[in-house]
Amino acid sequence: MENFCLENLRGKEAWLNEKLPLNVYSDETSKLFDSALRQLISWFECDQIGVLGKTLKLGLDTLSSGRSKRSDPTFEQELADLVRDANLRGNERERKHAYAVQLFAESEMHRACNEWEDILAEYPNDLMALKFAHTGYFYIGEHLAMRDSIARVIDKWDEERYPGYRLGYFRIATL
Repeated sequence: MENFCLENLRGKEAWLNEKLPLNVYSDETSKLFDSALRQLISWFECDQIGVLGKTLKLGLDTLSSGRSKRSDPTFEQELADLVRDANLRGNERERKHAYAVQLFAESEMHRACNEWEDILAEYPNDLMALKFAHTGYFYIGEHLAMRDSIARVIDKWDEERYPGYRLGYFRIATL
């Protein structure tokens, strides 16, 4: 069933051919919309984003203080599932991300930030690791660590790919 969500997704032209105009700017957007609809009608969670996508979702839930294991009984199981999936299907970087999110959710914020720093040491362009470490350091009041984390990777970023963000993050960290 999972292949149903991934195969033959409709681009802009395909929507028009079916006389279903879709006002989007790219084929990618129309295909993502088609995938979402297929998930809805199949009642099946299509794993299109994989381990890192789930890590992003649960990481945002955790870092935004939107969910916690104490206030949401399903959250603990979702975290356990994430780590299990990362160990089964993820690469080393994805496993580290999943583990860091789990640590942060368990109030092991320093250890979580250390995991994200380990990721950045090997993958300095990992925007998720940088953002999560930056936010983690903010929450634990580690202003200098926040600045140093960005300083270690800022020169490795493509200035055109992330215009303003690289210097913006660094500026926030130096205030």
